[in-house]
Order: sequence, then structure tokens, then C-alpha cells
Amino acid sequence: MHHELRELPVYAMVVSDGGSKLQESDPATQGNIAVAKGRLDVRKVSMANVARVLSLSLNQPVLDKTSLAGRYTFHLEWDVEEDPGWALSIAMQKQLGLRLELQKGAVDVVVVDRVRRSHPFSQRHAIIGPAGRLGYADFFDRIRTEHRSCVAVI
Repeated sequence: MHHELRELPVYAMVVSDGGSKLQESDPATQGNIAVAKGRLDVRKVSMANVARVLSLSLNQPVLDKTSLAGRYTFHLEWDVEEDPGWALSIAMQKQLGLRLELQKGAVDVVVVDRVRRSHPFSQRHAIIGPAGRLGYADFFDRIRTEHRSCVAVI
């Protein structure tokens, strides 16, 4: 197992043409982020941390390319019935003066070079993958038949 950088599809969070609508917060106190379905509440948080949270929400890497260095407080709502990346980008543009652009970017990944079944009774363990929950045996069968290596985005 080893780390490497791979060129993968990513969302780049950038400032819209009209400029950012965000106001810097006082960084003296601790910040936090609350995520709910179609809603994001941010208090005194850097844009790099917002990008990390959006990565989890979109299940795709989001890179902070805003060049906004401060900490910010804002509330964002978007339509959950639409495509997540599209709906979030439109909401960010209207409400925050930011947008998401689909690009290719360098992403740190973990590459599993070799997989070995440790014990036949280990099937009670499960591995979570992009297609949902895979049983231990299913995971190893899929790796053996479909892939030479397994990659996880971190």
C-alpha cells in the first residue's frame, strides 16, 4: 500500500466573476460547520475547511481555489432534487459569490498493491466502497477479477 498523486476529476471552488459576497469573521473564537440535507451552516471557518466538507457531501474532491485567506460565517441552501454539484454551484453563485467548476486536479490517493484473504471466516467483515456495502468475499473477488489495484481517495 502506498500514496500517490493522480489526476482525477475534481470540483474547484472559485470566486465568481462578480466577486465574493462573504464577509470575514473574527477568528478569535472557535468555528464550526453544520451540514444537513440541502443546507450548510458555517461559522468562522476557512474556505479550505469548507472545501473538505463539500468533498464529503458531493462524494468527489473539492479544491479551494478562492484565494480567500480569512475565516467566514454564512448560511447556504440548495435544491436537493437537482444534480448535487450543479445545484450547489448555482446556490453558491447566487448566495455567496462563489461557484464550483468541474476540472482535473491532483488528488492524493491510497493504492492497495496487493490483497490477500486472511481467513475464510473473515466474511463477517465488510468494506464500504463507492457502490455501497460490499461483503469481504465480494470485495476480494471483484479486486481479483476487475482490478490490478484498488484506489481510495483521501
